[in-house]
Amino acid sequence: KLAVNFHHTDLCNMRCEFCFRNEKFQTKLTTSDKLHLIYLLSKKFQKITFVGGEPLLDYDLKEMIIESKKLGMTTMLVTNGSLLKNSFLDDMIGHLDWIGLSVDALDSEINKKEGRFNQQIIPDLNFYLKLIKNIKERGYKLKINTVVHQHNKNCDFSSFLKEADPNRWKVFQVLRVEGINQQTISEYLVSKQDFADFISKHQQFKPIYEKDDDMLDSYFMVNAEGRFFSNSNNQHTTSSEILRNGVDAALQELKVDISKFNQRGGIYNW
Repeated sequence: KLAVNFHHTDLCNMRCEFCFRNEKFQTKLTTSDKLHLIYLLSKKFQKITFVGGEPLLDYDLKEMIIESKKLGMTTMLVTNGSLLKNSFLDDMIGHLDWIGLSVDALDSEINKKEGRFNQQIIPDLNFYLKLIKNIKERGYKLKINTVVHQHNKNCDFSSFLKEADPNRWKVFQVLRVEGINQQTISEYLVSKQDFADFISKHQQFKPIYEKDDDMLDSYFMVNAEGRFFSNSNNQHTTSSEILRNGVDAALQELKVDISKFNQRGGIYNW
C-alpha cells in the first residue's frame, strides 16, 4: 500500500512562518488536469491526502475528493480549519474518509506569534474543540497534526487530546527547507532532545512522531504543477510533469526511500 500527498494549491489564508509551501509556482493545473492526474495516481497509490496551502481555497476540492473516492482511494483532507464549514462536511459524507486538523498550539497568542491566524480567526482551544465536534458528529476519522517548534515545545496537549480523542496524532519536528523557509525558520528550530521531551511528555497518547531527518526522502508528494517533489538534503527536488511522462517515469527521477516511508508509519489502518 502506498499513499500520496497532493499539494494542489499554494494559496493559504494564514502565514505560518515555518511552513514549507512554495509560493513560486507559475503554472496552474486546470480542473480537468487535476482530475486526470488523480486518475493516474490512483493506479499507483491507494490513499490520497489533499494538502496546501489551504486546500479549501481550491474550488476544485470537492470534485477532486469525489473523483478520488470513485477511483477507490482512501481520501484525506489536511486543513487549518478556518474554512471548514458544516455545509462542506455534510456534502463530503461518503466521499471523504479522514480530516486532518493542523493544531500547533491551543493558545491564541502562540498561534498569532507563529503566523497561524488571519483577520477573521486566531485559533484557540474552543475553536478547535468546536471543529472537532462537528467533524466527529458526521462520522469522519480525525487526525491531528502538530509541528513542534521553539514556541510550543513546552505546551501540554494532554487535556485537549483526551477530549479530542483523535484516531491518529502525528507530531513533527519543525523542518528547515532551503529556498522555502530558511529566512524565518531559525527562531523555531528545536533540538532532537527538545523534541524527544515533547514526545515523552505525551507518550500515553501514542503519538506517531517524525524527527526532521525522518521526513527527508520518505514522502510521495505532488505539487501544484503536477510534479512529484521530495525533501532531500533539506531542499525540494522535483520531477518532470506527471501528465506528460506518467507516474512511474516521474517517480524514477526522485529518491523516495520506501523503508523510511514504512518506518515513519506511512502505512496504517486507513
